[in-house]
Amino acid sequence: MFKDSLQQATLRRAMTLAGGVSFLSHELGITANDLDAMLQQREPVPHWVFLRAIDYLNEADSRQEPPRGFPAKWETSDGDSGT
Repeated sequence: MFKDSLQQATLRRAMTLAGGVSFLSHELGITANDLDAMLQQREPVPHWVFLRAIDYLNEADSRQEPPRGFPAKWETSDGDSGT
């Protein structure tokens, strides 16, 4: 398996917060197939997609609410409560 680039790592984090490929692709304005190809490193990540993913992560962070599909009381990987 290939090591993730910064772009793929960002997309993976955003995908986790969004609740999956379908949800994130909708947020980014691309097809699920295109996003999957980028995550699998079959296609390069365009700069505009990378920037939209960063915007999505920043927005999710500023909301301080659990990502879609997570329980109301959730914890981040660093142990901080998301509530």
